[in-house]
Amino acid sequence: MAGILRQVRDLLASPGLRADPETLRRELDGLTAILESHFGFEERRLASALDALGPEARFPAVFTPEPPG
Repeated sequence: MAGILRQVRDLLASPGLRADPETLRRELDGLTAILESHFGFEERRLASALDALGPEARFPAVFTPEPPG
């Protein structure tokens, strides 16, 4: 991911960007694919951990709103 971010930064800083916006689009598409894959992986791991706790699990107050008071 760091490599793609570096490429995007370099492309945005280069005067030749106006001549080749397709290169920037490809880099952004690659970054999007990596982030979607990573967040999908994280979502599956979190869902699995929460499922293992079961429906009766209690969470700290940080996960529930305070009642008005």
